Amino acid sequence: YGCTSTHFANPHGLHNDSHYTTVRDMALIAREAMQNDIFRQVVSTTSYTAARTNLMRSRTWGTGIQLMVPGTDESANKYYYPDAIGIKTGTTSMAGYCFVGAAERDGVELISVVFFTGKRARWADTIKMMNYGFSQYVSVSPIDLYNMNPITLETTGFSLNDSALGSLPLTCVPADSSRTASIIATRDQVELMASNLRDTVLIEYSRDFVAPIQAGEVMGVMTYFPEDGDPIEYNLLAGRSIDKRENAPKTLEEIVAMTDADPNPFPPFTLEIGLYLILPIIALLLMIWLLRKLIRRRRVHNARMPKIKSRYLK
Repeated sequence: YGCTSTHFANPHGLHNDSHYTTVRDMALIAREAMQNDIFRQVVSTTSYTAARTNLMRSRTWGTGIQLMVPGTDESANKYYYPDAIGIKTGTTSMAGYCFVGAAERDGVELISVVFFTGKRARWADTIKMMNYGFSQYVSVSPIDLYNMNPITLETTGFSLNDSALGSLPLTCVPADSSRTASIIATRDQVELMASNLRDTVLIEYSRDFVAPIQAGEVMGVMTYFPEDGDPIEYNLLAGRSIDKRENAPKTLEEIVAMTDADPNPFPPFTLEIGLYLILPIIALLLMIWLLRKLIRRRRVHNARMPKIKSRYLK
């Protein structure tokens, strides 16, 4: 676990010169232990009642962790910490009063360790550390990160009546609601991840940003890769509908689709097609007419006047 300054000489914790640890190593051990469901259940239990047997009456044990005891209306416990979930006290004459604690709030779980402190000071010291930790760390989901810096696309081919001029906000929803992920980091780290979202997640678009677009249509996928476990996908949905531009020229894809759907192998005859066929003929006839007119002019210009043999008439 990375404990470099620990050596256990016995299982009960009584003093032995060869039995030692540090607050850091104890925090590492506690963090690992809290991954075990049975251990978590045991250390978070505030009381336990054993059933009566043929040899022993029914008995109840209560926790000695003041952070987990709310007290009564007549005698409230000022050290009660609602977020506390364990873990263990320990006291010897050499080590003093010690406590390894755990608390959970809004998805953030903290471990605290105090050694060689007072009987009541261990609770006050633990509360101070927990409050500081919760003020620094937050738990967010990939969707929370996205919502801090949502994506807005610029579309094309949108209606001229579109007031947002084709801007399309995307909303992020889980692709599988049964799969969740949480990212625990400091507030500054969360803001940095949100402002550089593509350094944390992979975003892939599944269609062109061309109108028409329907609200709720899947535009792409955002994938988060946790440190342990399989990738988790989130759908990026169109936040609103965008109509297509009126009288917009058909795209190549639309033309191909119309052609494939038409059973007639020849295109339908329209005025445009008629003009395309007639105009070249008219242009050719006009060129022939101009050419013939030009030839006639040259012939008239080159014609010679007859020579006069005498200036006198007889």
